[in-house]
Amino acid sequence: RLIRAARGRVAHRVVIPSAPMSTEPVALSGAEDPFRLSDEVVEAMAELRPVTATFWGVAGRDDAWDDLSPEGHERVRARLAHLNTRVPSAQAASTERWARLASDVLADVLRLELERYAHGDHLGDLNSIASSFQYVRMVFDVMDASTERGWRARVTRLETLAQVLDGYRRSLELGL
Repeated sequence: RLIRAARGRVAHRVVIPSAPMSTEPVALSGAEDPFRLSDEVVEAMAELRPVTATFWGVAGRDDAWDDLSPEGHERVRARLAHLNTRVPSAQAASTERWARLASDVLADVLRLELERYAHGDHLGDLNSIASSFQYVRMVFDVMDASTERGWRARVTRLETLAQVLDGYRRSLELGL
């Protein structure tokens, strides 16, 4: 999905060119299919970062928050590190043009995310335009407001706002 759903749009700081692409899995001799691995990364990110899932349009998590606590960040980092160990297999086996692009984009996305954790950026997430604090407010701008289900998700997020901000505060305190 990271590749397929993002063609022609910005996907996690990466622009993917529009191009015809088969939806069939790439036949790889026992190696990782970069498209399937990309799907796994998107699912993992949607599970671990529900706010990101909302921004990406991945349904089903609109009533949950990212865990911005130090423990939550460690869960995300560990999952991304595990997925990253599988990327070289996808890159090595990607001989078809679009499979190579998919594996290279996936490698870059995971590398950038893991570098953020290695540098401790999550512990000083205070950017005044694009940070977790701003996303907590901005997510309401993209949430469904046309259905009862959408409004229930909004209410649930509002009722649990203190929990996400407490985790965010604890991460910032750790970064001092």
